[in-house]
Amino acid sequence: MATTEALPAPKMSARLRAIAYYFGALPFAWRSKRRQASVFLDHHYRQAAGIFSLLFIVTFTFALVILVLSYALVFQREFYEAARLEGHLLNFSRKFFLCWLVFWAYAIGLAAFGSLRIMPIAGRLAQRRPIVNIAVGALAAFYLLCAGVAPFAAHASVLARQDQAPGAVYMLYEDMDLFPRWVFALGFYRITLEATG
Repeated sequence: MATTEALPAPKMSARLRAIAYYFGALPFAWRSKRRQASVFLDHHYRQAAGIFSLLFIVTFTFALVILVLSYALVFQREFYEAARLEGHLLNFSRKFFLCWLVFWAYAIGLAAFGSLRIMPIAGRLAQRRPIVNIAVGALAAFYLLCAGVAPFAAHASVLARQDQAPGAVYMLYEDMDLFPRWVFALGFYRITLEATG
């Protein structure tokens, strides 16, 4: 890998493009010849893919923790209540997300300053082409999923009224001041659709 001393300082447009990779623009630069011809852009493209692969690993681990807790809650209730694992495991997962945010912010800083420094862990992942391709493909799939879910979420939010008028069914949920209302409206979408149909 070339060093910043061996190459001219990247232009501001290249730095902004590199920063965009860390904000999720990787699928849009997948076949970009300009990116492939630039050592700086290609480096940050790969490093951003490494950063996002770390995020996917953390998210998968968090989902696995939720599944294990759900299983224990239903089938091992006594162990679940005696061990009180929920708080510890969720706090541990939260710390992983915070660590990822630090990595992400640091990588953006490197791109903004025109650095070619290799980040720990993410840099190793970035050197493996299959991991880069999987990260880019996962991001593209996420965008397609969001585009597909958005109309249903909007329709579910319209069906799940917030007024005081009597309704055919009622939706009771606890958002813990963390989750937006449309998430729960989408979860109850089939019920509200049947009730209002």
